[in-house]
Amino acid sequence: MAPKLFPEGFLWGTAISSFQAEMGRGEPASTSDWWTWVHDAVNISGGRVSGELPEDGPGFWELYPGDLRLAKEELGNNAVRLSIDWARVFPASTEAVEVDVKKNGSGNISGIVVDEEAMRGLEDLADVTAVRRYREILSEARHLRLKVMLTLFHWPLPAWLHDAVACRDDVANAGRKGWLDEATLVEFAKYAAYAGHHFGDLVDLWATVNETRIASEYAFLRGEFPPGLRDFDLFMTAYRNLSAAHGFGYEQLKR
Repeated sequence: MAPKLFPEGFLWGTAISSFQAEMGRGEPASTSDWWTWVHDAVNISGGRVSGELPEDGPGFWELYPGDLRLAKEELGNNAVRLSIDWARVFPASTEAVEVDVKKNGSGNISGIVVDEEAMRGLEDLADVTAVRRYREILSEARHLRLKVMLTLFHWPLPAWLHDAVACRDDVANAGRKGWLDEATLVEFAKYAAYAGHHFGDLVDLWATVNETRIASEYAFLRGEFPPGLRDFDLFMTAYRNLSAAHGFGYEQLKR
């Protein structure tokens, strides 16, 4: 018998990012900012991206039964960290779904209430095929007795929230600014509430935002993630909003 390297209850898992893993087979998730970013001719010709396309990815979207079995039986995992693609769940805008947004004395958002009426509106907008597949993936992990940590944002944004190419070229006049726009916090809260309602019975642990600093730093300070900018003030704005998004996502999941 192999010695126990970790104490009982220790989670030893594999992390799978939605954009990295789901591509290569099945219906592509072509409604995110990252999809647009890696296909952009200027980014490819300028060497900002490698030119390797997600259509040639590992295909977890279809191959998940075998991949999860390998994680369990060959890697010896007792847990798996997955993420869902916001743009798959909501390929079209959820901005018309009204929620109660509270603001503090400084004018910053301090609370977001997603009530039952709002949830019904989100139900009408969600891609039911994508939601069904995510439930199948999570159910298979549970069948294999793998603990599931599910990440809400890692790192694609819906294209209806973030036009990465427009921000790259002229951020001041871009219409959809992603994490530079406080309105994205409201949409994230809606998304978190919907995800908690539809996947919560199959999730052991939640991660709201994967690496708030990395996501903002590489997008707005290092210029490597979409929209590829290098501006300290923009970095701090995105960092603040991503950190707040974590809090609002946490609240929705707890509810």
